[in-house]
Amino acid sequence: MKKLLVLLSLLSFQTAYSMEWTAADTTIISFSDNSLNKRVTVISTGNKEMDIPITFNLERLLTDLGLSKEKTQSILNDIQHEKYQSDTLNVTSPSGQKLQIVGIATQQKFLEEFDDYEDDYIHEDDWDSEDNQNDYPPETSPKFFPRSDFGFYIGLNNYKNASTTVPSQLSKLRPWSSRYVAFSFRKNATLSKSRNLDLAFSYGPEFAIYNLMFKNSNGIINQNGQVTFETLEFETKKSKLTVPYINLPLLLSLGTKKQGFKLSLGGYMGYRIGSHTKTKDLDGNKEKIRDGFNLNRFNYGLTSEIGKKGGLSFFFRYDLRPLFESNQINAKDLQAYSFGIRL
Repeated sequence: MKKLLVLLSLLSFQTAYSMEWTAADTTIISFSDNSLNKRVTVISTGNKEMDIPITFNLERLLTDLGLSKEKTQSILNDIQHEKYQSDTLNVTSPSGQKLQIVGIATQQKFLEEFDDYEDDYIHEDDWDSEDNQNDYPPETSPKFFPRSDFGFYIGLNNYKNASTTVPSQLSKLRPWSSRYVAFSFRKNATLSKSRNLDLAFSYGPEFAIYNLMFKNSNGIINQNGQVTFETLEFETKKSKLTVPYINLPLLLSLGTKKQGFKLSLGGYMGYRIGSHTKTKDLDGNKEKIRDGFNLNRFNYGLTSEIGKKGGLSFFFRYDLRPLFESNQINAKDLQAYSFGIRL
């Protein structure tokens, strides 16, 4: 596999070099023709532009230049039988395009020559050596972080500092049903770049939803400016408080190019854009109540992410501001947190 990658790189370099430094009416192409199992170099002179064959196939190249099917097949047969293995084959197309086909060699012979080159100049350990890295300045190395990316968060919600006294103990959540979902549109501005380490400032809006699912048939009620957690008058299959936010995370992101490892640390600010409760009884009847429930309008907290480039990341978020307003008695100092994966 390593040989194939290096071989393709050499072929691309040779074609690009030839196109840049030869005259405008001269084209040099060197490629391996798998159908012939030969290594072929073609030199074209004349006023007619010669297209580079996408499939690197000599038969297609000769056909595109206007040679008849019989003439093309005759040339291919001669090459196949190694008639021109050490000689130069001159071909003139009907339009006057002149070709020189040189360097005709079997693939095996070419690979043997390439092995000699590899033994002399290419050593796997040299790619990580300090001397080799000095040949590639940091400013020419690719960036680890893309300019922008989209992320989908899915995880679990809960909160801390819940009271153990009645009625606050009824605020307990069902941990596996209290889900966190968010959609993130992120920009990454690279601050510094080295051969193996990039530092970026990541920011961008996101839409996040807290789904707080209460245990048993409990729920939340807002009366006289105070929220209370109570057992409802009917049994429920589902009883939850949903709180959506528009957030702005701000993170410093670190990426290691060799290992493909990334780490982001920072904070976020959020604005609550609504809230509602939703219940579903045993008969399937649903009820939704839209209310502010004395929730704080603004939110802020800390966030972290860790993962692999191009793969999923694990995240953790912790609200520094309590979920409910400070004058609440039964819901005092409840601080939400979320964790899960980012895709």
